[in-house]
Amino acid sequence: MHDTILLGRISQALDGLCKENNILKVDQILVGVSPNSHVNSENLKTYLQEHNAPAVGEWTDVLVQKEEIEEQSAVIHSLKGDILAR
Repeated sequence: MHDTILLGRISQALDGLCKENNILKVDQILVGVSPNSHVNSENLKTYLQEHNAPAVGEWTDVLVQKEEIEEQSAVIHSLKGDILAR
């Protein structure tokens, strides 16, 4: 249950970053989570594909690293993608 909430928060943060930076297509995202978290690259990618389409898809490389941060927290370390030309 708690990891579902964390997945949702990551999804919301990604949505905000994409809107702020005019990112249309996410090529790669690197996220840090607590060592006790059940969030991994596979379940995060599945969640983001369902909730952040069309920006996230099969082409998106989702990387999750365990690090010493507070439980139920995540840090988006990097985000690479295609932006809307102005």
